[in-house]
Amino acid sequence: MSTLIGVVVRVDLVPEHPKRSQGSSNLDLVLIDPNLHLPDHVGADPEDHQHGHRQPAQEGRHVREEHHDSKRQCGSSKNGDEHPISPRPPEHQLPRLRALLRARLERPHHHSSHRFGCRSATISRRQEATGALEPGTWAGMRDGGLPSADRARNPDSAGHSRGDSVADTSGTSEEVDHVGRLRAELTLEEKISLVSGAGLWHTRAVPRLGIPAMKVSDGPNGVRGETFGTHTSACFPCGSALGATWDPELVEEVGRALGEQAVSKAVHVLLAPTINLHRTPLAGRNFECYSEDPLLTGVLATAYVRGVQSRGVGATLKHFVANDSEFERHTMSSDIDERPLRELYLKPFEMAVRDASPVAVMSAYNRINGVPASDHRELLTDILRGEWGFDGFVMSDWYGTRDTVASALSGLDLEMPGPPSVFGDRLAAAVAGGQVTESDLDRMVGHLLGVIDRLDVATKVADNTGESSDDRPSHRALIRRAAAEATVLLHNPGDLLPLDAGALTSLAVIGPNSDQAVIMGGGSAQVFPASTVTPLEGIREAVGDRVEIGHEVGCTINQKTPEADVRLLTPTEPPAGDALRSGWTVTYHRKSAPDTDPAAAPVRTSVASRSRFLWMGARVGAIPTGDLIVRLEADLTPPVSGEWTFSLVSAGTSRLWVDDELVVDNTTSWKPGSEFYGAGNDEVTATVHLEAGTQHRVRVEVVAHDGSRFCALRVGAAAPEPADLMERAVALAEQTDAAVVVVGHNADWETEGRDREFLALPGRQVELIERVTAANPRTVVVLNAGAPVEADWVEWTGATICIWYPGQENGRALADVLFGAVTPGGRLPVTFPRRIEDTPSFGNYPGEFDHVRYGEGLLMGYRWYDTRDIEPVFPFGFGLGTSTVEWGRAAVTADPETGDLVVTVPLTNTGPRAAAEVVQVYAHRPRSAVMRPRRELVGFTKVRLAPGESATAEVRVARSDLAYWNPAEHRWAHGSETLELEVARSSRDVVETLATGVEAD
Repeated sequence: MSTLIGVVVRVDLVPEHPKRSQGSSNLDLVLIDPNLHLPDHVGADPEDHQHGHRQPAQEGRHVREEHHDSKRQCGSSKNGDEHPISPRPPEHQLPRLRALLRARLERPHHHSSHRFGCRSATISRRQEATGALEPGTWAGMRDGGLPSADRARNPDSAGHSRGDSVADTSGTSEEVDHVGRLRAELTLEEKISLVSGAGLWHTRAVPRLGIPAMKVSDGPNGVRGETFGTHTSACFPCGSALGATWDPELVEEVGRALGEQAVSKAVHVLLAPTINLHRTPLAGRNFECYSEDPLLTGVLATAYVRGVQSRGVGATLKHFVANDSEFERHTMSSDIDERPLRELYLKPFEMAVRDASPVAVMSAYNRINGVPASDHRELLTDILRGEWGFDGFVMSDWYGTRDTVASALSGLDLEMPGPPSVFGDRLAAAVAGGQVTESDLDRMVGHLLGVIDRLDVATKVADNTGESSDDRPSHRALIRRAAAEATVLLHNPGDLLPLDAGALTSLAVIGPNSDQAVIMGGGSAQVFPASTVTPLEGIREAVGDRVEIGHEVGCTINQKTPEADVRLLTPTEPPAGDALRSGWTVTYHRKSAPDTDPAAAPVRTSVASRSRFLWMGARVGAIPTGDLIVRLEADLTPPVSGEWTFSLVSAGTSRLWVDDELVVDNTTSWKPGSEFYGAGNDEVTATVHLEAGTQHRVRVEVVAHDGSRFCALRVGAAAPEPADLMERAVALAEQTDAAVVVVGHNADWETEGRDREFLALPGRQVELIERVTAANPRTVVVLNAGAPVEADWVEWTGATICIWYPGQENGRALADVLFGAVTPGGRLPVTFPRRIEDTPSFGNYPGEFDHVRYGEGLLMGYRWYDTRDIEPVFPFGFGLGTSTVEWGRAAVTADPETGDLVVTVPLTNTGPRAAAEVVQVYAHRPRSAVMRPRRELVGFTKVRLAPGESATAEVRVARSDLAYWNPAEHRWAHGSETLELEVARSSRDVVETLATGVEAD
């Protein structure tokens, strides 16, 4: 059937850009083409419950001055007048519309002669000219990955807007010609289809021209794949853990492994890294982000992107920009002055774009100074492309496209996911009505085609054998090593760490996270690894039978019933040869096939070692997701007798039986909740009396909502909780040589979609620490969380370490550090404040009336604490070692060619163990004509030393990183002021101050 493409509306024609036309007029647009056959789903309404991110198109919204008034956008939060979104025409006007639009479209037109940013798997002409790679290098690199550009950051020559159209970078003539030829052959219908997703994880293909669909997948600590319910994925340390490594080489190695994981899932573009900043310690997604510091974040983001793209997989910088908390993220405006926006929040994106050439940038949900991120021309066009030279494509966050015309004209290239609700037939109507030109559409398509060519997607699609699990030993070893490198030793006054396993006869392992694999936060970062190791399991594995290990939980912190422990479950029908001997038997069925029909036999059977499932996408195997029934079955052997609690949360309806008795009915009482991005229900629970040591058959069924592309299930099961949990833990600690107490958060507390409500450890954990440390002074507290917590309790402990969310090798990496096999190599990438009232955002968080004012300005993170002389529990950059390292006299020299400064520091490990030292260099200006923080990180390096080894640390300070943004002139500048470089172990532990003379532009 013919699909509508046009508009009937009285339009107030006001020029979108001042150079395109003058004045305004009114006219009736009555346009439609009967020969334009958009895909059947284009323009269809997406299911309201999918992904929880749906934001309806906002009828009547306008977009006028924000497209060109860049000074107002960055400097204030005022809104201008706006144009309405083009509505769909009514059916009765279609005949007249078709005739008029056919007449218009039959007029000859010319494709744009502009060259668009299309870099094949290669380099641009600009790179060849600068010598970043030898001319012609690109020709053999299509299978070998994506070379990273070596572009110098030069703030002194910052560009400005390149006129009316979206700025593009030039590729090689071969690339431009290839993309140009393809674009010239595309019909208008095909161009419109390309700039919207085909589904949750794919872009659209144009088979007749050999243009393939790109497949994307969530990150950043793993690669989910399309359904992430049928195949396992390696789980790497979270973003804040990687930030704590201060090690770009290690992060690049992690990026390479993630690129390999993406290949196993047939993924072309990974939706990672997340490089927003830790503005408030309460932000729900802090665990995904590296740091509160833009330089550290930018260096690590660059390394991550280079690693991923070295495997021929594209990386995505997200969320652009100032998506620094989850509170009302879809509507909130982050109101930021021009200097902090440039110097803090944009800086990591700029560094990664200039130095790593990512293929994609994802716009944020929020607004920036009143303008939606997906409509923000100054950010998406003038800065991202015009100044930084970005030559990839810009996609929306899921259901985050706000305005048809504004987004298309401002620099958004791809609405995700599909079917489109803001582009699609609305964009077709805008093109037909002249609000968006075909040249604008060509530019959007050109960016997408350039990346498709650069990644050689066509070859990968042709060679695709489907998704597979990738559980290679080298990745597990890397996860273990990275987790240990991320571990920060916070407190060790009596050298309790490392523990001497040979001298121990008994050890207590205590805490709510002690026998739970708390390896990642919640939300889109979650993956399902093939295996996990809890702290208790890792410790037992490390010491074997030599040390008697006792275990007690002490207290619990779950907001919901804990997920059913698969170690207590035996599959009812394990597949032949399946290595999994615990977990659920999982069968997949069609709703449309009744149980009496032979077709009702399982389409697929597997064993799953988890109790949380998500199926996303148009299909799960051969079954459309909306036609899906999933059944779980296992025999539960409870270790204790009593009243067990069972629970269900599902996107879809669900039921649970114990010994053939229906216990939890989540069908008639299904009520919307916050789980699964808002698509799940409020938890439904019931209790059943079970006897210890007796097998009980547990069956669960989840039925997807009709037509849905998202189905999910969480099965909870909890033993009766003794009233004396804490007393038992204290008694155990009193009887053992030492104790390890694992406290922190979990995915209930740190998750996408909501922020934490308080800084303190939840539940009775502080009381547990106090009582156990009083019972046994040889107590090591392990903080298992993705972001800072109140930690005054640290003074009670014999030692304290922070392991963040360390990935699937959690317990093994922890044991490596506890028993001295590996040196804890981490340094804090964030400040640990003493109380929430001390934090820089406290007076301006979470915001009100859909605005959050970044009133702290430049004083974010350690810049606030150091400038205001507020004492934190642990400062930024802090971390102890288990050896001793002597620092010699530092020196600074200038590079006469670049103007960069080079700081050198001799280091010697004088202790008995290996050491990892992070040399940090901060800029300090005793007197400045402009406001400056007390100190700012401008360089760092990590040095590893064997016992007795000496080395010279070298830190290069780029001149560009010493600049400030001049809001009056809208450019980077250097003040005529004395500059000192502070060589430090942390922002509060300055070893030496070096004078460098006077800065000047």
